[in-house]
Amino acid sequence: MTIPSNRYFTLDPDRFSTAAATGLRVFPVEFRGKKPALKWSDFTERAATPEQLQQWDASQLNVGVICGEASRCVVLDVDSPEAQAVIDELGLPPTPWVKTGRGAHYYFKRPAGGIRNTAMIDGLKLDFRGDGGYVVGHGSIHESGHR
Repeated sequence: MTIPSNRYFTLDPDRFSTAAATGLRVFPVEFRGKKPALKWSDFTERAATPEQLQQWDASQLNVGVICGEASRCVVLDVDSPEAQAVIDELGLPPTPWVKTGRGAHYYFKRPAGGIRNTAMIDGLKLDFRGDGGYVVGHGSIHESGHR
């Protein structure tokens, strides 16, 4: 999926509700940023209410997706062409993924034993977000202005 570099996008009006409907635990993140807009750890124990989702959908906030046990997923965060080349060579099974500002997020079912967050796997811009971590989710606006 190629996104033109000269094109700017608007926020998806149902971005929080859509993610929550798939079973992901979500919370608000600063617009065009990665910092939580509120205490996100509260949502590891409980899902956002329909009223909160509606309020966040109507806002300018980005979507935070809690990884690990809460959402029953781990995310492989690929942030460079070199890291993507390694992933491409692995021949991963089909998996949901989204394009990010610098690469891609690949979503996998959380294994029974869990996975903690890791950074710079094998010296590459390749990270896992698992138990105790989060990613900025689909429908959010990157600092560059791209969705």
